[in-house]
Amino acid sequence: LVLGGVEPVTYRPRRAPIAMATIAGVILMSVTGVAPIMVAATLGAGGCRVFWAGRTQRVPPFALPIINTCGAGDAFNAGYIFGLIEGATPTACAVIGNAAGAVAAASEHPHQSLTRSRLAQVIRNNESATRHKELRESTLEAAALLSRRSTKPRRRRR
Repeated sequence: LVLGGVEPVTYRPRRAPIAMATIAGVILMSVTGVAPIMVAATLGAGGCRVFWAGRTQRVPPFALPIINTCGAGDAFNAGYIFGLIEGATPTACAVIGNAAGAVAAASEHPHQSLTRSRLAQVIRNNESATRHKELRESTLEAAALLSRRSTKPRRRRR
């Protein structure tokens, strides 16, 4: 997921996520003229890596049984963008994205299993496994964000 301006572009690097993130940024810049603000490279069962402001952070995956991977990438993107909309840090966005992708892959029907409460539960169940201080703080931030009501106004149905 490359965020530059408003249009997300998804790609899944198999190897060398740093090189792929750089390539994705160069492609986005050459096509749209907009430099990426941040890049989130999904690594499948390896979690993801986020690049922003000259920093990089690998965010480990959540260990759930894999039933169906269809929609896992879309769920990651939705979770990541949800975090951005709610004002979370890039690492917390990645934690939410990883949780959404894991929950989607662990369900036969991902559209029914992706709820705020389910994502918060998955994140909380893995809090103790996180040793890196920044990642632990981002995990707590993501769980708290999912546990409260959104502060953003909802659009009304017509």
